[in-house]
Amino acid sequence: MGLPRVDKFLCCISLETGCLIIGWMSVIISILAMTGLSLTLALYGLGIAHISQQSLYHIIFLGKLQKPI
Repeated sequence: MGLPRVDKFLCCISLETGCLIIGWMSVIISILAMTGLSLTLALYGLGIAHISQQSLYHIIFLGKLQKPI
């Protein structure tokens, strides 16, 4: 018994077109992520974007930045 073969992507698009869509989406998301991380590191290096460990805790676990009581 061999592997099943398909000729459509998501039941309506050819495999070639589906591969191109997934590939380009991956490239675009990677470029946006690299740009965002580079900007964050640049601002952090200049001292503009300073996030303390306590404020990071509030952002992650409480969903908002607030001063601790």
